[in-house]
Amino acid sequence: MITNKKLSQYRKEIYQLIQNLKKISFRCASSEPLIYGVPGEVFRKCGKPGCKCESYDSRHGPYKVVQIYRNGKQKQIAIGKNQIAIWRRAKLYQQQMKYVTELKNICEQLENTVKRLIKERIEEWPK
Repeated sequence: MITNKKLSQYRKEIYQLIQNLKKISFRCASSEPLIYGVPGEVFRKCGKPGCKCESYDSRHGPYKVVQIYRNGKQKQIAIGKNQIAIWRRAKLYQQQMKYVTELKNICEQLENTVKRLIKERIEEWPK
């Protein structure tokens, strides 16, 4: 038999998990377009003899890039200054994927909480 105090604790925990689910779910409900890729910044050598970039400490950059997969191969695409919106959309995509991971974790916590609650409510079979 579960006490009212314990039941109240479970309800508060379930309520909080549901609120977190709602909050994160709504962060994903946006019409803003996404780009499937991994945004990053790179530093590069130019190849000119005597340039400061010959040493690893003084490379040129940072340059914005997006890594994508095409035909099963990874490809790095340089983003021009006038294409910064593409880089931001790829960054937003990565943020959305983090939200999906958070949603999975919260759902797992919710499932475990409900299972614990059910387990505590089980009684012995009457004789």
